[in-house]
Amino acid sequence: MVHQRLPAAELRKIQPDHLLHAIHDLDEGVEHLIADSTGYDLVYQGKHYPPKAVLGIAGRYALNRELGPEHFSGGENSTCFKILRQVKMFSIVQKRRAFLLTWNPSKFQVEDFRKELADYFAGAETLRWSVGSRKDLPDGSDLFLMRLGVEPKGIVGMGVSIGDVEYQEHWDGAKADGGTTAHYVAFKPSMIQENPYVSLAELQANWPMFDWTPQGSGIEIHDPGIIRFLHGHGSDPGQKYPEEVDAPDVHVEGAVIQVTVNAYERDPSARLECLAHHGYRCAVCERSMAEIYGPIGEGVIHIHHRTPLHTIGKAYQVNPIKDLVPVCPNCHAVLHRTIPAMDVDALKKLLAVSIPEAL
Repeated sequence: MVHQRLPAAELRKIQPDHLLHAIHDLDEGVEHLIADSTGYDLVYQGKHYPPKAVLGIAGRYALNRELGPEHFSGGENSTCFKILRQVKMFSIVQKRRAFLLTWNPSKFQVEDFRKELADYFAGAETLRWSVGSRKDLPDGSDLFLMRLGVEPKGIVGMGVSIGDVEYQEHWDGAKADGGTTAHYVAFKPSMIQENPYVSLAELQANWPMFDWTPQGSGIEIHDPGIIRFLHGHGSDPGQKYPEEVDAPDVHVEGAVIQVTVNAYERDPSARLECLAHHGYRCAVCERSMAEIYGPIGEGVIHIHHRTPLHTIGKAYQVNPIKDLVPVCPNCHAVLHRTIPAMDVDALKKLLAVSIPEAL
């Protein structure tokens, strides 16, 4: 059976409410007939969707049939885009490009990496990162940071580029002394840490044809499946921090004490914003783990929600600065000795009475 393209008049029966139903279906993960877009995104409430898929699914509600790629075309000046652009809440933008940045701790030491993060958490708007010889890295591109050279290897950061590529003094002091420059981009991370949250082995197993261990930084990622995978934090989107422990099938008395945290505390962007404002010093005992354990304790901190979740409505929007606070593992465990968790200020007062010299 040969499918013909639908006339424009038929497509125009698709109304805004049909399109919103389609977006809801995409949010729910519904399967559809049209592949992911390669050139454009439909943006609605900050989220990106494939424009043709939205129109195709909307056909279910307006025309009692889902539309496939054979029924209409996309792109600039197409009837599809004209229909979508009539909805004032929508915008259609050229698809963001995505790039792989690299970090090799044997060349750019972990201590230097920590200093970069410390400057960022202290108020710097962005990190500066080398992009090898690349010159065409547009503002707003997706960036993923790959740790290589020293185990463990894998993705340790993600975010977006701010501004265009700039030429600056080379990060390697010896090369900089010789007058060598390098290409850099301003990198605003939404998630970043020392150790991988997606392993190199997992990436190579899923996409063996992609060069996950390039010699230079700034490699472009074209496969939308890879980008979705990385945005979802790999095959384990529920990325865990040290305070979260999986419940075992067999419980051994005394083996583990589990501190249950909520979605806000696990959200990497909320955690990052909280730490960028408050730093890594515990809100209860006012000490950092680095002061206690030295360099090995650098960056070890938990995030705690001040307000018991049962008092919060479903529509509540978390404020990472006002609602979340950093606490050390010991204080976090004590906070959760009561149900609901003890108030941070109350435990701080209790600590001051019990051990005055600690404060």
